[in-house]
Amino acid sequence: MTTEILVELALSALIVVALLITCAVLRDARPPHGPHR
Repeated sequence: MTTEILVELALSALIVVALLITCAVLRDARPPHGPHR
């Protein structure tokens, strides 16, 4: 495997982790008694 593939995998993993963290922070920031769909 070349280093380019490893770099792309690392970047994609960091992006996924960042999205999960932002989603968790937004959920905690929202009031728990919000409207349910």
